Amino acid sequence: MQLVKFGRLVQATGQINLSSTFSNLTNIKANEPALPAQYRPARNTSATVLFMGNNSQSFNLRIGSDGIMYISGSGAVGYYFSLQGSWLSD
Repeated sequence: MQLVKFGRLVQATGQINLSSTFSNLTNIKANEPALPAQYRPARNTSATVLFMGNNSQSFNLRIGSDGIMYISGSGAVGYYFSLQGSWLSD
């Protein structure tokens, strides 16, 4: 995932390939380090990054203002997922 910052606006883009399959998750804490402070959503807000697969699956990553990420949705190994999200930082 590539993060670019323009003033307070943060944009997340990219393509990923999953290392494991998951199904019907709801707000499960991601096993990833917290998002760096300069890219975190503004205080008392959260951001959503949408992932769309070439197999019609989708999932999202919700990022809290503390940088902790939570996954909801389904994804399978062997497919590419394009991602897009934008939010305001502090």
